[in-house]
Amino acid sequence: MTLDASVYCDCYEKGRLRTTPPFSELVVISADGVPEIETGDPEKDAAYDEWKNHARPCDHEDFTLLHHFLGNISRVGRIRSLIGDVAQAAHRNYPMLLERVVYNGVHCGDRIETHELFDLVDEVNDLSVRKLDAYTDEHKEILRSFIHQMSELAAAALAVNKPIVF
Repeated sequence: MTLDASVYCDCYEKGRLRTTPPFSELVVISADGVPEIETGDPEKDAAYDEWKNHARPCDHEDFTLLHHFLGNISRVGRIRSLIGDVAQAAHRNYPMLLERVVYNGVHCGDRIETHELFDLVDEVNDLSVRKLDAYTDEHKEILRSFIHQMSELAAAALAVNKPIVF
């Protein structure tokens, strides 16, 4: 049981594909930012899946621009606890991080929408400048690694105007 986060590329929308998908007139961009096709016709769906999985339509596997493994259930719990401690000491709330990212270690099907990314960036930036002197080296590294991952995810999502998905 793990928590992963991804941002999908914009190669389809920008016309940077190596090959055209079958039934391209039926392709839509999902709410997660992935080019998808759902025709109800198993043969058409299979042809699209074959193209997506084997034709390497762009430089990104499965249209994934960036993927980060945030942690297993235990590590995510530790991250949540550390952020909570920092929040309490700083008299600051981190609702995006605590309620949308690390609220548990196994959520999926969630996303941080593009219009919410600036709030996330503010929280990550604030967290990154907090003094961590009271923490062990291990805890500092866990928190710094998480901050780095979230910074990269937010930057990628802003660059392509797509959500971060879990």
